[in-house]
Amino acid sequence: MKNNSKSLQALVDKLQNELAVAHARIRALEGPSTPPKQVGASASASNQTDKSARAREVALHQTEEIAKLGHEIWDHVQEKTLFVSEELARIYGLSVDEYMLAVQKMEDYFKFVVPEDREAYKEFENRFQKEESFNPLSIEYRITRTDGKIRHLRQSSKLIPAEVGPPTQSLNVIQDITRFKQVEAELQRSRGALEESTEILALSASIANLGHAVWDYDDDKFLLVSDGWASCFGLTQDDFLEIAPDLDHYLLLVHPGDRERYKAYYYDESDFPQIDYRIIDSNGETRHVEQHYMLREQSGLDTAVVTIQDITENKKTEAQLIQSSKLITLGEMSAAMAHELNQPLNVIVLAAENAARKISQGTAEQSYLIERLERIVAQAKRASTIINHLRTFGREAKEEFYEVDLRKAAVGALELMGEQLRLAQVEVETNFDDDFPLVMGHQIQLEQMFINLYSNAFHAIKKNDPEERTILIEAFKSRGGEATIRVSDTGGGIPDSVLPNIFDPFYTTKSIEEGTGLGLSVSYGFVLAMGGTIAASNTELGVCFEIKIPSAIEDGTSN
Repeated sequence: MKNNSKSLQALVDKLQNELAVAHARIRALEGPSTPPKQVGASASASNQTDKSARAREVALHQTEEIAKLGHEIWDHVQEKTLFVSEELARIYGLSVDEYMLAVQKMEDYFKFVVPEDREAYKEFENRFQKEESFNPLSIEYRITRTDGKIRHLRQSSKLIPAEVGPPTQSLNVIQDITRFKQVEAELQRSRGALEESTEILALSASIANLGHAVWDYDDDKFLLVSDGWASCFGLTQDDFLEIAPDLDHYLLLVHPGDRERYKAYYYDESDFPQIDYRIIDSNGETRHVEQHYMLREQSGLDTAVVTIQDITENKKTEAQLIQSSKLITLGEMSAAMAHELNQPLNVIVLAAENAARKISQGTAEQSYLIERLERIVAQAKRASTIINHLRTFGREAKEEFYEVDLRKAAVGALELMGEQLRLAQVEVETNFDDDFPLVMGHQIQLEQMFINLYSNAFHAIKKNDPEERTILIEAFKSRGGEATIRVSDTGGGIPDSVLPNIFDPFYTTKSIEEGTGLGLSVSYGFVLAMGGTIAASNTELGVCFEIKIPSAIEDGTSN
């Protein structure tokens, strides 16, 4: 749009220059006439004068044709045209003879002027008639040609001095500026469209809580920030640039828990095309923002256009979605968990009944009763552990990231799903390396991720024969130092056409009763927030999910 406006403006300038040149040449041609030949003047001087006159006439025709500019001489006493150039007649779609016949008097000419411009033209003519000086008057108006086409004209009229008495004739120079007007209108439309696009863009940015800034990497400072950028921090543009003009001061607005991660993003942006982090606004509240950048080189400066979007409400919605997914998972496991709790309760009831019977019969020995009581205590602790684990799993994870062992999270998830898998005769195999790095994350979120993976594997293999129901969990340190865990199953795999979509929200191949399509999407979000990756691939027997998360030590967040 911007380039289009520039080209239109260039065309307008070109047309204006042509008009100026044409008028200049007309004025030159209107200059003092050749003085009468003196008696005795040489024949060569006479021939030279004739050649000069012919050259002036040719130049006049060329000027008029190029600039679409014609002229006429009008007699105010006789009220008729004395002379009209070919180009002027051509502007009206007529020949010279046809024009002279069509315009016998001023009223005839008024008929050419479009009705909407007729009064303005009459006023111009009246004003010109009263003009006593020889300064030209100009007007722009429209005519309707004999072929019905509308043309835009610019007319300049000037009195011609008379040898004796007041002037009775005038020179009217008329140029067809239709093309100029079309270009001007197109330029105006382009400007209007550009202004509208700019307004819509600004409105869209406001609705999306999106702001932008220009950053100078040479001096590590802001060159400018938009109002949308500053408003994310609860500030005006001027206040923001005063409070945080450079990197050191900007880091003070970043949440303390995210400063080191932001510095890593800043100094190695090639590995981090975007980043989610928290800021502290002017009211002291924590806000979540998402930042993107695009490098550019301009005038030898190393600069970037940076965008920032307030995603605080999105984060709240995401947290609610995660919690909903977790509660759905607990609901899906409720039957198996009830069976898991029934086992220790049954043992407790049986031990208590046996002890009570021995006591009532008078045959209860102390050692027997102590054994039964110890069994009751052990089973009660077991039930309490299950309940506490469920209660911990069910609450929302709001604390900061801390060091977590992925292997413990994988085992913790097995404790919650173990009974369900055992009842379905699913064999779970684990292969954990001892040399395994810690990561920065949440135990609860990681357990939820593993439960989602185990649940998907369970649904894939439960249709198999019992001896073909296997889940393999492997944990090892990758060559890059990341904590890597693979969860594989023997469920036959995922169709290749489906694989690219499995991490999309609400995408599922299960029935409505079996799943909501949130599990893998939520798991993807957990891993991404920890700076890791999660990917799925088909194996000979089923599907393998591989999770890689940077170690806490290499991430620079652990001593």
